[in-house]
Amino acid sequence: MDLITIFRFLLIPIGIGTIFLAVKLIKPPKKIIFLALSLCWVAGGLNLIVDIIQQNFGIWQYAVPGLVLGYPIDLYVAVSLVLGGAAPLIYWWLRSYQKKWLLPFLFLLPCYLLLQDYLVITLTGNAVIQLQNSYWWLVDFVALIVITWGTLFVFRCFLSDDSSASASPREKW
Repeated sequence: MDLITIFRFLLIPIGIGTIFLAVKLIKPPKKIIFLALSLCWVAGGLNLIVDIIQQNFGIWQYAVPGLVLGYPIDLYVAVSLVLGGAAPLIYWWLRSYQKKWLLPFLFLLPCYLLLQDYLVITLTGNAVIQLQNSYWWLVDFVALIVITWGTLFVFRCFLSDDSSASASPREKW
């Protein structure tokens, strides 16, 4: 069994572990946990949409075996769990208790994810992704912003806290 197969096997347990760790460290109310978990599909759906766009415009192609219609479903499940479950929990905690770190989190999360993609591509060569465009990183960064900020925007829209119900719209955001 090669390293990429082992990594793909561990993707979903890593995603579940990330949510478990976020819940244990942050200790959000059950309402927030269920909201974050119920919106995991948003991150997975946005990820699939931007990947379809990137593949159709010749940015990259997945090269790993076991793809479903050309896409790694295990990767989408892991992204859904981490960006759809854990990231909204961290966002909620920062928004509720550490407001000064919210803006750096919103900026650094896509940067971290871009670095992660770069390392995967660098360490595996063409074994996972075959790059077809030298500006892949720019398109990928925009896609990561769409995925993370889009997911957090939907989470924020569904988030209803009674304390800000009487606040002005400017104070809510």
